[in-house]
Amino acid sequence: MKTEGSVDAILDDILLQIGHAVPYDSACIFLVSEGSLLAVAGRGLPDPSRVIGRTLPLDDELTSKVLLGRQPVVLEDAQAHTAYQGWGGTADVRGWMGVPLITHTTTIGYLTLDSRQKAAFGSHEAALAQAFANQAAMTIENARLYNEARSLLKQTQRQAGQLEQLMDIIPDGVLLLDQDQRIVQANGAARAYLAQLAD
Repeated sequence: MKTEGSVDAILDDILLQIGHAVPYDSACIFLVSEGSLLAVAGRGLPDPSRVIGRTLPLDDELTSKVLLGRQPVVLEDAQAHTAYQGWGGTADVRGWMGVPLITHTTTIGYLTLDSRQKAAFGSHEAALAQAFANQAAMTIENARLYNEARSLLKQTQRQAGQLEQLMDIIPDGVLLLDQDQRIVQANGAARAYLAQLAD
């Protein structure tokens, strides 16, 4: 599994890779986001536009069971289960499995695996999917942290540029010192004065 790159590519890779271990007809990744569940990636969905980007309630019965139970939930026949919603035109789904994505102690979402066959998933497939989901959750979290750090770096660089512009407007010499009294930044007037002292 990749650990760098766009989050979309990583999510797609996760669904591709889990399909090698646990074959499915369609699959989707849902992540907890601002008090709801956001469908962020899918493969094999009949109409992805009806699912991807859609927010769903966290209090849905199956969602709650997967997220709070922190273990896979398997439905032998999803169509016969009253809690199964069948979002996005998945009326032909029979076998269904929801697998929590857990990082350390936090459940960040879950992935669903769908099959057109009844009883397509059992305890063996659930164990395989959970082992894979644990690794996938760490990859997703690392990608999130990487993107956050990159965004913070860009913001810091932008703010440093703004600070430098502001400092250069000031006609008097301005120095910024660190805790050891070393110069970390100087405006144009201060640089000119320091250059005269060096001569």
